[in-house]
Amino acid sequence: MKKNLFYKIFFSYLVIICISFFLLDMFMRNEIKEILTSKIETELFSYAQLIDLSSPRKTSNQLEQVAKISNSRVTLIDAQGKVFADSEKDIANLENHFNRPEVQEARLRGTGKSVRFSNSLGIDMLYVAVTIKDGARTTGYVRLARPLHDVQNVIDKVYQYILLSLFIVAIISLMIALFFSYRLAAPIRSMEKFTERLRQGKQVGTIILDTADETKKLADNINFLVEELKSKIRIANEEKSKLMTAFTSMNEGVLITNEQDLIEFISPVLSNMLAIQYGDVNGKTLMESFRSVDLQKAFLEFKETRVNVSREITMGTVEPIILSVSISTVHGHPDEEKTMIVFHDVTRLKKLEQIRVDFVANVTHEIKTPLTAIIG
Repeated sequence: MKKNLFYKIFFSYLVIICISFFLLDMFMRNEIKEILTSKIETELFSYAQLIDLSSPRKTSNQLEQVAKISNSRVTLIDAQGKVFADSEKDIANLENHFNRPEVQEARLRGTGKSVRFSNSLGIDMLYVAVTIKDGARTTGYVRLARPLHDVQNVIDKVYQYILLSLFIVAIISLMIALFFSYRLAAPIRSMEKFTERLRQGKQVGTIILDTADETKKLADNINFLVEELKSKIRIANEEKSKLMTAFTSMNEGVLITNEQDLIEFISPVLSNMLAIQYGDVNGKTLMESFRSVDLQKAFLEFKETRVNVSREITMGTVEPIILSVSISTVHGHPDEEKTMIVFHDVTRLKKLEQIRVDFVANVTHEIKTPLTAIIG
């Protein structure tokens, strides 16, 4: 339980942290990229404006020095978009640049910029362009390009810090989760052990917790329920003891069946009365237990009419006994249809009745013979 609770708390912290870093990345990545790109853009525009544009042909001879100072690729373009100088590539292999986005923007606004992915370098490139004017007439463009390595490097470094922070926070979360899981699990473990002893039927006292939260209230509720359960069990045992005492002191035997018509209780008197011939009958039907058609008919009649039924039934084959049987409903069980059958042994009374009848018959016969002779 402690391990499960620990993992739940730990992963909850970890999920919250991961979501936080995800949102931070989603909002921060573009912001960092825009800030750094804007900084490089401003720097390139500053270098472009420092280049002497009054003599482009002369500047082309110093292109490599300008490129080294500005740490960028410098390209000189005429008014028609033809490249006439480049600090890195052979101009013979370069296509017309007039339709490049940064050149078109510079043509309209005086300065232009564009960010494009370079297939050869495998990284985004920042291009800025500035017009070369002769009075009001545009005579060409100077373009500076720089790969955004710095931007990517900074972003990678930021992500290294983020991963390091994530690792540190995960360790802290692990410690916090361990602490809170222990604090939360301690009272729960106490209640678990208490209820386990209660389930096993062992002697239990009360749960005592030194907390002031919901676990304290839960422990108090468990203590209350346990006391209520003990009280009800004590009352039930007392009632059962009284009932067994009453059944034991009765001359009649009592049998109770459940709603499935299976015998669930047989009194000691009835058990002694029938044990020799029928043995243990608990959990069986009346027909399985006693194999008495008359008893089964009486029982079915009661089940159909729900009216008390009384019959005299002879049971047993080795030593037949005559029983006065009364079948009625057990009250106090609204959810179950229990039936009580009371057996009263009238075998001795029937034998005495038969003796009386035989005695009267014999006396009548003995008296009748002398009277006939006298009257005769």
